[in-house]
Amino acid sequence: MHTSNDKQHKFFLLCRLYRFDMSPNDSFFDHERTFDDFVQSLSAISKMIDSEKLIMLYTNSLPIEIFSNWIQSQMAFIDNLSITEFKNPAYEEALHLNIAGVGQSFRVKRDPNC
Repeated sequence: MHTSNDKQHKFFLLCRLYRFDMSPNDSFFDHERTFDDFVQSLSAISKMIDSEKLIMLYTNSLPIEIFSNWIQSQMAFIDNLSITEFKNPAYEEALHLNIAGVGQSFRVKRDPNC
């Protein structure tokens, strides 16, 4: 019985992670935190996802109409990067886009405690 619940929970979390998209009302920090929560929950039930796949899932969750050019330019550099190392430049790009007047539909802010 316990195994069934673990499999159901793993399936639920994987589906949520694969279908996860940044909401226009989310801040960039909220988006990162939710993504990390999914990954940590999967890790807690022994479902590890390699860094390259995490980066692909993360980039897929960003608003494509805003980040498409940046994402394409970053794909050459993802080898041997961790998801954390990839998310920092993504945040910097979000700040840059907001300053340039692009991507005003989402809020770019991080928790001041980070």
